[in-house]
Amino acid sequence: MAHTKITSDVISDDAVTTAKIADDAVTSAKIADDAVVTAAIADDAITSALIADDAVVTAAIADDAITSALIADDAVVQAAIADDAVDEARLQISNAGSNGQFLSKQSGNTGGLTWATLSTLSWDSTPKTANFTAVAGNGYFCDTSSGSFTVTFPSSATAGDEIKIIDIAATADTNKILLGANGLKFNGDASDKALHDERVGVTFIYTGAAQGWMTVGDANTPAGINIINAPYTVAALIIAGGGGGGGGGYGAGGGAGGVQEASSLLTPGTGYTVTVGGGGGSSGAWGSAGGNSVFNGTTSTGGSAFASFASYQGGSGHGSKDGNYTGTGISGQGHNGGTASGWIGGGGGGKGETGDTDGTGQGGDGSNAWSAWATATSTGASGYYGGGGGGGNQYTASYKSGGTGGGGRSGYGPSYAIAVAGASGTANTGGGGGGGWIWGNWQIKNGGSGGSGLVIIRYSGAQKGSGGTIVTTGGYTYHTFTSSGTYTA
Repeated sequence: MAHTKITSDVISDDAVTTAKIADDAVTSAKIADDAVVTAAIADDAITSALIADDAVVTAAIADDAITSALIADDAVVQAAIADDAVDEARLQISNAGSNGQFLSKQSGNTGGLTWATLSTLSWDSTPKTANFTAVAGNGYFCDTSSGSFTVTFPSSATAGDEIKIIDIAATADTNKILLGANGLKFNGDASDKALHDERVGVTFIYTGAAQGWMTVGDANTPAGINIINAPYTVAALIIAGGGGGGGGGYGAGGGAGGVQEASSLLTPGTGYTVTVGGGGGSSGAWGSAGGNSVFNGTTSTGGSAFASFASYQGGSGHGSKDGNYTGTGISGQGHNGGTASGWIGGGGGGKGETGDTDGTGQGGDGSNAWSAWATATSTGASGYYGGGGGGGNQYTASYKSGGTGGGGRSGYGPSYAIAVAGASGTANTGGGGGGGWIWGNWQIKNGGSGGSGLVIIRYSGAQKGSGGTIVTTGGYTYHTFTSSGTYTA
């Protein structure tokens, strides 16, 4: 009997089931091209066990057919990634790298990567106890237990240079580690700085000319607050008030106020009291001493005056009374008074010389050692400070000059009717007052008052502190106090 070919149209739907198909009866050769479409495949019908090795090749996968949603967790393991399959272009990197750098996780845990440079800091194992110059790429252990010292930073640097400093003695809070800018900047400021926290540890990274060395703090001292402006040195010219001249005949010239320069190390932000002494007065036969001037522990003593029949000491001494009771000056501040006798009182001592040096009864000259200060601040008398007062006189004798530097001339009497009292010392020079004048017992003139004192604070460079009258000239800043006040460093 002949066999009739069975076609698909005589087979009812669902008549052919899996159970009726012999094993291996259906081969790929018996499946027409495009006969199997996605709609004909039941969900989960194809498992990995049914896929022959190497059956799935790249060419058989449609573009974008595999998405992250189709990849099971942990499905891609290192062994499944071909060599060189993942390159820099496929990574989320925020910057362009250079030779020798490594990939680091971005700050803020954003999931990205960044190229970074590996620090190669080298530590100097010998603790530093005195001034030294730091070298980029080094770390230093600093011990200020014996006192503060300065770490001078390099005069030139390249962006990315690092220097680290650690307080190993826990003494930076009392003895600061001073930092010399050396022409560059710290956190955008060209001033010298200081580390002032106990156990401070700070890394300095050079960022360029605009900001200079920026700080990265530790847990003990957060970045940005671990450095302060460094203490700095000032010079102070301290001039006390001059002594008043004695009155009447033989009136002694007043001694100049003490004049001296002192150096001080000041802490920024701290207020320092400035005391300016007034000039001494004159009443009847007697004068009174000038007031002391003081700055940061240094005192210049007021000029002495003939206040009774005795010798007194002051910054500079008063003149004699009829050759007796000559006043004495303090070493380093002024000179003794003159010893004139007879009809003339002794000249007051000055900063530069003893009274009577330039003639009987003449006041001693002051000093022009601070003429640059006088010019810059428009103070002093012809560049001098601290002249002694001229000695008093009688009858028609001519006056005696005060010493150069603000000393007052003596009184004089061209006639009984035209009598002139002693002149006061020039204000803010510390000049001594001139002695008085007398015509017998009938016409008596007092001596002059002493000139008031002065304090000038000077330091190199631009303005750092406040207080007084301020001027910057010739590479220095001056703060002039003509009366008592406060200097804030």
